[in-house]
Amino acid sequence: HSIGNELLGVFTVGNAVIHFLVVLVIRKKSLADQNLFYLVLGMVFVFITIAVPVQLDGHWVTLLWTGEAALLFWIGRTKNIAVYEKISYALMFLAFISIIQDWQTVYSLYSPTNPETRLTPILNINFLTSCLFVASFLFINILYNNKKYIFVSPSLDFFKPAATFFLPLLLFIVLYFSFIMEISTYWDQLYIDSLKEVPIEGQDYLNRYYNQDIKNFQSIWLINYSLLFFSIFSFVNIKILKNEKIGAIFVFLNSLALFIFLTKGLYCLS
Repeated sequence: HSIGNELLGVFTVGNAVIHFLVVLVIRKKSLADQNLFYLVLGMVFVFITIAVPVQLDGHWVTLLWTGEAALLFWIGRTKNIAVYEKISYALMFLAFISIIQDWQTVYSLYSPTNPETRLTPILNINFLTSCLFVASFLFINILYNNKKYIFVSPSLDFFKPAATFFLPLLLFIVLYFSFIMEISTYWDQLYIDSLKEVPIEGQDYLNRYYNQDIKNFQSIWLINYSLLFFSIFSFVNIKILKNEKIGAIFVFLNSLALFIFLTKGLYCLS
C-alpha cells in the first residue's frame, strides 16, 4: 500500500510499545520470573533496533545502532544488568557491519557529470559518521576497562575473552579506515577528473587517457598515513597501554607497512 509502505517503521515501533507495556505489567504485578521479564524486554529492543533500517537508511542506521549500543552498554555496565550488556554486543556488531556498508556505497558515487556527488575531504557527512562511531566505541572501551564498574556476572564469562579482544579491535579498524577512505577518495576523484578523450582520425570512438601518476601519489600517501598511524599507536601502547599482545600486533603491522614501503612505495617513487 502506498501509504502503509511509509509506515512500516511506525508499525515496528508499535510492536516495541506493545511489548514494553507487557514488560510494565509483568514488573508491576510480578507475574513471572526474571527470565521471562528480560525475554520480553529483549523483544522491545529487537523491535526498536529493526525499526531503524525498516524506516531509515544510510548513515542514520549506523548512528542510531551505534548510539543504542553505547547507551545499553553504559546502562548494563554501570547498573550491573548483564542482559543489557549482552544486547549491546549484538548492536555493536550490527553497527560495525552497517558502517562498512556505508563505506562501500558512499565513497564510490562520484561522477564528473554530477558535481553533487563530489566529496570534500574530511568535511563530509561520511567522515562525521565515522567520527561519531569512533567516539562511541572509545566511550565503550574506556567504560569496559574502568575498574570502578567491573562486576562479576557468570552469564558474561562467555563474552569476556571476545569483548576484551574485539572492542579495541573494532575501534582500531574503524579509526584507521576512516582516514584511509578519505585519502583514497580524494585521489580517486582527481584520477577520474584527469580523463582526456582523444578522437582518432577515421574512427567512431575516442581513446580514453587517465593520469596514472595520480594513482602513484595515492599509493604513496596511503603508505605515509599507515606508517604514521601505526607509529603513533605503537608509541601510545609503549607509554600508556603497556600491553604486550597489542605490542606484538603493532610490531607485525609496522613491519608490514615498512615492507610495503620498501616494495610498492619505492616503486611508485621511482
